[in-house]
Amino acid sequence: APGWLAALVLAGGLGRLLIPLAGRLARGMGAVDKPGPRRIHRTPTPRLGGVAVFLAFLAALWAGGGFAPAVRGVVLAAAVIFALGAADDARGLPAGLRLLVQAVAVGILVQAGVVVKLVPPTAAAWWWAVDVPLTFLWMLAVTNAFNFLDGMDGLAGGLGVIAAGVLGVLAWRTGTPGLGVATAALAGAALGFLPANWRPGRPALIFLGDSGSTFLGFTLGALAIVGDWSPARPLVSACVPVLVFFVPLFDLAYTSVERFATGKVSTLGELLAYAGTDHIHHRLAAVFGSRTATVVFIHAFAATVGLAAVALPRAEGGPAAVLLVQVLGVAGLVSALEVAARRRLALREDRP
Repeated sequence: APGWLAALVLAGGLGRLLIPLAGRLARGMGAVDKPGPRRIHRTPTPRLGGVAVFLAFLAALWAGGGFAPAVRGVVLAAAVIFALGAADDARGLPAGLRLLVQAVAVGILVQAGVVVKLVPPTAAAWWWAVDVPLTFLWMLAVTNAFNFLDGMDGLAGGLGVIAAGVLGVLAWRTGTPGLGVATAALAGAALGFLPANWRPGRPALIFLGDSGSTFLGFTLGALAIVGDWSPARPLVSACVPVLVFFVPLFDLAYTSVERFATGKVSTLGELLAYAGTDHIHHRLAAVFGSRTATVVFIHAFAATVGLAAVALPRAEGGPAAVLLVQVLGVAGLVSALEVAARRRLALREDRP
């Protein structure tokens, strides 16, 4: 579709051209990440790359005619998330305040009718009891999971491209052009940003920052529930977004359970504020010995599960079960690698 291609190309070009502006703005606002014991970069780096991604997305969406009614609510709520992230990048905000504003943004989505679709809206009581709470849980989980993975050059941006690409294919197959333009614009904006952030062998010129990682996670998470991926099978339709975002959700679940189990955190606020080196990219880097190899592996993990997300709506019975078993098998392999990495890191810490 011409509108999709135009949105992709325009967003990619603008995303690249706006990087210097975002860098200057970050330095002017003091939004610069400095090296530290919990950081893996070695040079001060501006962290407002989300400005370039956000503006490129909006411009491409407008040019591609992608402001479909359902997408408008997503854009408004995503703008709130972007502003929150930019403020956090510049000044640093308490975890509780961030969670509150994120919940307000999800409320905007619900008001616009963007919700997880398990119960028909005609069953009003069940709709409020099931779909609305699940929407809040889904959006808050995806938004923060994406943010947690913004800890290695190219990782979150690449995952954003993959997720947007998978959603774009699904939008094309279900005949939803407005959603397709939005996913193309988001994929293009993230692609335009990547060359400045992922430069194997060289330090990043700029980071996504919270303004970019939370915006990407929130917008993609919302677009994923706008689509009706399998109209005749609501449960399958609800499973598709989980597969699209399997990697960030897998990491969120893995690290959250471990942090609570080991006493590192005891509340949700502490979990959001905790800055550790126990995420999937930290551990796999200990196995592979290379950040580039780690990022490529995680991207491949996401793309593999993304293919299952594309195939699931047309699979029935046995084939659908096989797809899910394959996903669990891949997750089991990654879990084994993480356990091996944890042991390796523990041995390093025990050495005098």
